[in-house]
Amino acid sequence: MPYIGNTPADKYSSFAVQHFTTSATTSYTLDQSVANENEIALFINNVRQEPGSSYAYTANGTALTLSSATAATDTMYCVFIGKAVQTVTPSANSITAAMIVD
Repeated sequence: MPYIGNTPADKYSSFAVQHFTTSATTSYTLDQSVANENEIALFINNVRQEPGSSYAYTANGTALTLSSATAATDTMYCVFIGKAVQTVTPSANSITAAMIVD
């Protein structure tokens, strides 16, 4: 497709992720502020949790509230769906030899 001026640079996107140190509680603090729980995907022991006050968790601002406390042995992280980080540099180890044309 032709362009007038410089050809736009390719953009690579990744989502911001936060890992939590679980402490057998229901209240956590997010690194990024969110409007509601639908802006994050929360995973406990690599299982995605259903957002909403009638389900697994709610989020507002930087407050994350779980409906049930985590266990000390649980792993938990969230992906900020509404916060994509864009760059023109591909992420580390994302380019393979098969992608390079000689």
